[in-house]
Amino acid sequence: MTKAKQWPLKPRIYEIQWDDNAGGHGWTKPASYVNDPCSKCMSVGYLLAEDKNTIKLVQSMDMSFGNIDASVVILKKCITARRRVR
Repeated sequence: MTKAKQWPLKPRIYEIQWDDNAGGHGWTKPASYVNDPCSKCMSVGYLLAEDKNTIKLVQSMDMSFGNIDASVVILKKCITARRRVR
């Protein structure tokens, strides 16, 4: 089997710190949400795509068939820090 020339030929890896949204379910007193903070998150992955509103990272890439796995889409307005790892 020959190695397929798939995206990306030179993958870039980023570390993204971002504020997540919070939510809940079920019947709850409104006061229980007043002091709930949003989660501070960090994601590291291969840059799949980026546009003016979002950045898309993936954890794994199948270099033989061009498939991806474990993706995350992060709104840029939620990003607090961004660093290129490689």
